[in-house]
Amino acid sequence: DRSRSVTTIEIDERMIAMLRDTLGERDNVRIVRADALAVDLYAQAERRPTRIVANLPYQITTPLLERFIGDDRRPPLVVVLVQEEVARRIVATAASAKERGYLSVFVQSFADARIVRRVPPSAFRPAPKVSSAVVALRTRARPAFAPLDRNTFLRLVSDVFRHRRKQLRGALGHEAGVAPDRAESALRGAGIEPRRRAEELTLEEWVALARALGVPSVPTPAGPAKINLALAVTGKRADGYHELRSVFATIDLADRVRVAPYRRLVVRVVPDVGAPPGGELADRAVHAMAQAARRDPGAFVHVRKRIPVAAGLGGGSSDAGAVLRALAMIWQRPDLDLVALAATLGSDVPFFASGARVALVSGRGERVEALTGLAPTHIVIVRLGARLATPDVFAALRNEDRQADGAVDALLGGFARHTVSPQLLRDNARNDLLSGSGPTLFAVADDQRDALRTARALRRIGLAAHVHTLGG
Repeated sequence: DRSRSVTTIEIDERMIAMLRDTLGERDNVRIVRADALAVDLYAQAERRPTRIVANLPYQITTPLLERFIGDDRRPPLVVVLVQEEVARRIVATAASAKERGYLSVFVQSFADARIVRRVPPSAFRPAPKVSSAVVALRTRARPAFAPLDRNTFLRLVSDVFRHRRKQLRGALGHEAGVAPDRAESALRGAGIEPRRRAEELTLEEWVALARALGVPSVPTPAGPAKINLALAVTGKRADGYHELRSVFATIDLADRVRVAPYRRLVVRVVPDVGAPPGGELADRAVHAMAQAARRDPGAFVHVRKRIPVAAGLGGGSSDAGAVLRALAMIWQRPDLDLVALAATLGSDVPFFASGARVALVSGRGERVEALTGLAPTHIVIVRLGARLATPDVFAALRNEDRQADGAVDALLGGFARHTVSPQLLRDNARNDLLSGSGPTLFAVADDQRDALRTARALRRIGLAAHVHTLGG
């Protein structure tokens, strides 16, 4: 009754019928008939889940847990009912080495696990022959092994646990394929006695061993949203673009971007924003970078969207900038001018490629001068429902929008003197406090308390208002 919405996923027709009989009339319950191992679980709910509660069959406990907590969309809390034997393995530490295995290290990499209560066979009908247990998993925002490559790290753990009876220096020589001398050197470099066994390692020691063995790091650059603190349109260029002077600032709302080397180009954006194949700015960024570096565009790019699409917050441009910065690291090309390269992709991309948190952006966006002196400042973002196309916004420019150079100069003076205050930002944030070319408005608050109070007042009249911090 207290939940805003509940989505149930079940494959058994008998259970589906029972759910419909007991919950079918509730407006906040959605019943989905599907195989939990075959569908995108997080795409089944109408909104991002805050909890997962599940009774896991013994045979598929591990793959379901991998889907629950191994996904970047994992909710803060996952509660599962499993066989007690499995529950003990999930929470086993190096101090209880006998039950510790791959499942222990996997789960604890993504969550803090504890057994909430044991459930006797008599609680089930018909009664099984074994006891069960409820396990609560408080998930981590980032896995414990980050920024190490997930697949390589987990494969190392799995390979070594296949030979759990062997000492580590020997176990590393099987599927992991580590030569004895290198294994001994890596173990000692990680501060691990080579005669120990896999189940005796703490999570921190597994991470140290992976680093010592050279497990690669995967860049996870931030893909922050931005707002325009002031925007002056100073003319129209011969190439059809408008000449701008604007002060951009990032905020603490960001897409999660992960980039890794790969044999071919794969770009995944979740949820799908409807771009045609190859049309994503992140996809085009890989091709542009590969062309500049004179190499094949082999990369795996995964973007988890949190920035609303077509909201004037620069989400797609931010993703492209993050991809350029990550590939410069992966391909070891610090010599490339990322800002100039970004300008071939879009007008906002150079700002994000520069890595600046606040900057004066001019030209059509290709000139970026980083600014300093902005203290943590709270703002309230209001996202309106409509989408606006950039050409339509520029077509509707008013005279005051074209004469806002004074506001830009006032902000630049404040940054130069390190006297930027909420009042200075409010005085010079023209264009009706529009964040960019999209239908998002912002208001600058005096402090966090003022921002929270303003957001609550806006939500009471039906607006989607959220508090954020400038320079995030």
